[in-house]
Amino acid sequence: MKLEDKVIIVTGASSGIGEAISLLLAEEGASIIMGARREDLLRDLCEKINTRGGKASYIMTDVTFKGDLDRLVKHALDEYGRLDAIINNAGVMPLSYVEVMDFEGWESMIDTNFKGVLHGVGAVLPYFLEQNNGHIINISSDAGEKVNAGSAIYSATKAAVNVFTEGLRAELSSRKGIRVTCIQPGATMSEIANSIEDPLVLEDRKNAKFDEVRKLIPEDVAQAVCYALCTSKRSSINEIVIRPTDQP
Repeated sequence: MKLEDKVIIVTGASSGIGEAISLLLAEEGASIIMGARREDLLRDLCEKINTRGGKASYIMTDVTFKGDLDRLVKHALDEYGRLDAIINNAGVMPLSYVEVMDFEGWESMIDTNFKGVLHGVGAVLPYFLEQNNGHIINISSDAGEKVNAGSAIYSATKAAVNVFTEGLRAELSSRKGIRVTCIQPGATMSEIANSIEDPLVLEDRKNAKFDEVRKLIPEDVAQAVCYALCTSKRSSINEIVIRPTDQP
């Protein structure tokens, strides 16, 4: 198993990409500490992993509160005595046109998609710096590079993650031995789009036949995460952009 004895935190683990990442990394031998807001789904996923012979535990986590990420790290160290990587995956996507002035939706995306990453990094960094080792993987989106009508704020949060991750790599990789990776999936089958309520955005997506595009599945993104984690110490996968073959 490629990740035997590794201890890895996954946020946004209760469904979609986070669930697929947790399942795959556990299959590869890692001990997974899962965080998400929906405790019932976390409990079921934890049971599934452990029943299959994997090692998993969970703590109900809201990444908009740094203290929740601190608790995840403390749990990893208390339970396993070490921590090797964090996958900052939690995200939300209530797309809307700027003219709608959906400040609540904007703040939700900023707090979860960007500040949530900062909280995850802030929680693991003291420990990673102390051991001069560790791997930070931030799940972003190709929307950080390509902005569509209705995605201005969402894309801005993902662009911020991209830039922050590269700055983090420049600071930590060669000087501190901490690897940093940004993974940017394109259209992926998940429930993240269920939060879109703006009728203009929904109509645009319908007209563009967005739902007819053959999308990535969460396991595709999980494979990219596993690849980045499993490279040799002498190499660091800094950025992966993965899109559906059919995505324009």
